[in-house]
Amino acid sequence: EEATALRDAMERMAEAHRRTLDQLSSGVAVFDGQRRLAFYNESYRRLWGLDQAFLDSHPDDSSVLDRLRAARKLPEQPDFRAWKAKLHEAYRAVEPENYTWFLPDGRALSLVTTPNLEGGVTYLFDDVTERLNLERRYDALNRVQGATLDNLSEAVAVFASDGRLRLFN
Repeated sequence: EEATALRDAMERMAEAHRRTLDQLSSGVAVFDGQRRLAFYNESYRRLWGLDQAFLDSHPDDSSVLDRLRAARKLPEQPDFRAWKAKLHEAYRAVEPENYTWFLPDGRALSLVTTPNLEGGVTYLFDDVTERLNLERRYDALNRVQGATLDNLSEAVAVFASDGRLRLFN
């Protein structure tokens, strides 16, 4: 009876975790020790535009990557096999790894690979396209401001509200 109660409690907790992960905007995919898809959230499915029936069939990690490559949804690689092998090093890693992928459709994704204790790996994907575009525009604006100030014949100094020098020529 106690074992059944513990098993039921574990199943309820796992279901609560699944529901929570489905609420995230980050794409989450968990592969088990046999490199088969054990869990994915809706954000992951939408991010890649993958068919739910395909994902529910618990494909292996290589099959998912091959399908994404065939659909031109992964970063272009001169040696795809070596790139995939490097990515799969996460199954033997001890620490998480961070990557930024620039996709053919113009999106930029942040990827964190986290090894699981059971030998699997969890992939966390975030679309960082907008953030990177904002950073580029901010950097461009700073360069334009600097160039403008440097071309003035008058001396200019701009101080922030905290009294620190922010811009000068």
